[in-house]
Amino acid sequence: MDKLKKISVKPFLNMNLIPECSDSEGKDLYPLYLQITYNRKNTQIRSKYGMYYESLNDPAIRNIIFFECSLAEKLVRYEINNTKKEYTLAGLGGRYEVYATSIRIVIGDYLKDKLQFELKKTNSPFYDILNFKNKRKYFEDFYNASLLLFKDFNKKTSTEFKYEVNIYQIYRDFEPISMGGYNFPTIIDWVYGNYKQQFEQKLVRVLKNNSQIDKTIEFVDKLIHARLQTIKK
Repeated sequence: MDKLKKISVKPFLNMNLIPECSDSEGKDLYPLYLQITYNRKNTQIRSKYGMYYESLNDPAIRNIIFFECSLAEKLVRYEINNTKKEYTLAGLGGRYEVYATSIRIVIGDYLKDKLQFELKKTNSPFYDILNFKNKRKYFEDFYNASLLLFKDFNKKTSTEFKYEVNIYQIYRDFEPISMGGYNFPTIIDWVYGNYKQQFEQKLVRVLKNNSQIDKTIEFVDKLIHARLQTIKK
């Protein structure tokens, strides 16, 4: 198989769909899609981070387009390099949805589930107040609320949970959310390229010994590979 064939990614607004929303002036808005072409075959996948727009000239999506086109090309290149059969774009949309996930979200989702378990141990009447089904709230939101709501929360949580929260906080400090918002590391950056090595080098500055560094890398690696198992075969 020729692994040097060109990969192209072209953003577009999918105007073939029935408009789902409009702006304040009543103009129809359409979702952002990516058309990926490889070996004279193409597929169209929906943007993971884009919303609805009137035009590709909308300043709000410039950073998103650059970010996602890069991710999509990286994923295709990764898959080409890791398949022994003739590569096909079939099913790429589902795989992209997972591979384009922020590593910070991967860790946070795991800890969000873990937090629920830890809170149950408090037997507090406030447990039912937190709506963990709310997808718009992230681990940090629930964690900060828990510190305020639950008396002696840190005393009642496990040593393992405290350690994992510390890993999340280290990662958050390494990769703060920027003003542009679209330059964060994703799963595909971890499994393909040198981001995993870059993260390990950053850990050297804050952790005391190689054992802690190895344990942290192993923890993140385990969560990422668990998320990859959710891809439908």
